[in-house]
Amino acid sequence: MTELELARFVSDAFLAHGAQKLSFDTIIASGENGSMPHAVPTNKVINAGELVTLDMGCYFGGYCSDQTRTFAMGSVEKPELEKIYNIVLEAQQRGIDAVKPGVVSGDIHKICYDYIAEQGYGEFFTHGTGHGIGTQIHEEPYNASGHKTVLEAGMCVTVEPGIYVPGLGGVRIEDDILVTKNGHEFLTSAPRDLKIIK
Repeated sequence: MTELELARFVSDAFLAHGAQKLSFDTIIASGENGSMPHAVPTNKVINAGELVTLDMGCYFGGYCSDQTRTFAMGSVEKPELEKIYNIVLEAQQRGIDAVKPGVVSGDIHKICYDYIAEQGYGEFFTHGTGHGIGTQIHEEPYNASGHKTVLEAGMCVTVEPGIYVPGLGGVRIEDDILVTKNGHEFLTSAPRDLKIIK
């Protein structure tokens, strides 16, 4: 398949299963295209040995979703990509663990960024760690540097760190997290370990 073909398949599947519309244009980035955080799907063929980043979401019942998974097409040819995947997964888990009432939204980003920087990839994490979602795909609070919104129960945020290395590829993992009275709850449920498509 090409990136465009996969993007169309995902988008059509949302609508076929009752979504009102897409939250945004589906993002597919394979191989070296994965080094672009907001890549636009192309006619590039998805090849064995590559990582593929899929960022997708839809509106249902007036509310939107936003989830990203990066998966492998067979065995990963470049070992550094598996290393990056594990770093992003750990960074995301640390960020998610911190989500609870009373936490400053910008601190979620700092937790994720600091871990990625400690692993030597800080310069390749080039966006905020997340944003609020609800009736709009991007709304307060923003989990980004300098943002001071205090999280409250009932807010919903994404936690989506990533590493993007030009000439190599990239990884992003994203989930929708509801702030609850005593902590948080996942609203997305797809497994987060590296999925290998055979």
